[in-house]
Amino acid sequence: MNRFARLFSRTALAVAFATAAVAGHAQDAASYPNKPVKIIVPFAPGGGSDFMGRLLAKQLTEKLGQPFIVENKPGAGGNLGAEIAVKSPADGYTLMLTAASYTVNPFVYKVPFDSLKDITPIAQLARGPFIIAVTPSLPAKTLKELVDLAKSSRASSHTHRPAAAASPMWRANISWTRPALTSSMFRTKAPRPH
Repeated sequence: MNRFARLFSRTALAVAFATAAVAGHAQDAASYPNKPVKIIVPFAPGGGSDFMGRLLAKQLTEKLGQPFIVENKPGAGGNLGAEIAVKSPADGYTLMLTAASYTVNPFVYKVPFDSLKDITPIAQLARGPFIIAVTPSLPAKTLKELVDLAKSSRASSHTHRPAAAASPMWRANISWTRPALTSSMFRTKAPRPH
């Protein structure tokens, strides 16, 4: 078993035990889970969050003997799925796997829940780099060159992102280039098979 698989397996068990503890039923913790568990992924199937959710569900199902079922509930930068999770009973049988956009969403959207009080974080499953990419024909090889090019108006100065709160770092870091670079949302869909 490679290092990632061992780490993910340990994380999956930690998630299960933390979920049982968070549910607040100490007498039930030893028998948790005794029925199927939903993992709400508030993003489209086929993306990174969906992949992590399915990997987690597989590990937990194998280790704990009950089905862990991924339910994709995309929309509004993850808010639709988050709202479903918040309105579910706090019994440990509904989990939510979300991304960094969850922390920014209350500042961008009017959300019908308290993002700090209504959800209890139990594990960080992954971290990843933030990458800005441009077409090879664009004469910019660094972020500074990209911003300078956008300011010179020799190139299109428009960027795209999947949701209003997506990529919080992008939203925060690109603000210093205004008005050189502007950003707009595009509608997310499941990735197309190759």
